[in-house]
Amino acid sequence: MGFRGAAPVTQSSNVTERLVVKHPLDYLKDGNFSDVPLIIGTNKHEGSFVLTIMYTEFLKPNHKLEDSEYLKNDMMIDFLNCFGKFYVFPVPATHWMHN
Repeated sequence: MGFRGAAPVTQSSNVTERLVVKHPLDYLKDGNFSDVPLIIGTNKHEGSFVLTIMYTEFLKPNHKLEDSEYLKNDMMIDFLNCFGKFYVFPVPATHWMHN
């Protein structure tokens, strides 16, 4: 399931010299990063665009909306794992949200 170009990027495709040349986790392990302040936040509709894509391209065509066990036990894991490939620490396939 793709996000139609709505994934995080660090530079445009027309740049010839790469900004990030190795996995981000390797930069952290090597200590090769700048110690700068960090601002993190969310907005009211964070994830709505991706949820709409998941609904129209996965949940509805695969009849998952009628599967209450899937919706209760597995949908959130699939949703979070859609983001996992874009981040340093992918979401593990655990059942943390059921406890």
